[in-house]
Amino acid sequence: AFNPLINEARSQLIAVQFSLGRLEDARGTLRVGLAVAPDDTELLLAAARLHLFVREYGQAIAAASHLLSLQPRSPEGLQILAVASERSGQVKKTIEFIQSRIPENLTTTDEWIILSGLIETDGDVSRAESLLRRAAGVSGGRANGVRPARRPPHWNGAGDRIPTRDP
Repeated sequence: AFNPLINEARSQLIAVQFSLGRLEDARGTLRVGLAVAPDDTELLLAAARLHLFVREYGQAIAAASHLLSLQPRSPEGLQILAVASERSGQVKKTIEFIQSRIPENLTTTDEWIILSGLIETDGDVSRAESLLRRAAGVSGGRANGVRPARRPPHWNGAGDRIPTRDP
């Protein structure tokens, strides 16, 4: 039977096993937890992290997508989905997925940055810029006065700055 406290303990155990490098133990704990509670968002997030870490990108995408079907605005779920899709060459599919879940009503900077980064990776730099302008509250013209924002770590050259113009 499902018990949220037991699944919270499982989530913590997975984190400890993961940090100790005991990946097979973490996998086993995940299997048991998800068998009992396949929609537990903490366990799905742990699964997505684990699969991403061991470069099982398809499984990371599946876990993150399931998580996002339950919590569409999970920043870490979106981030894992973006990283895994970029590394597995499924950028277009992920852009479509994110847009279908969060159409034109993106509300957090994370959502805007992640989506624009995927669109930039897909080669549509002007559309990525347009999304970032909307995220920054800038309409048309030059982005005067907009401070540089950190790029999410899934981009090559993590930590680079997005170029902007200061007044």
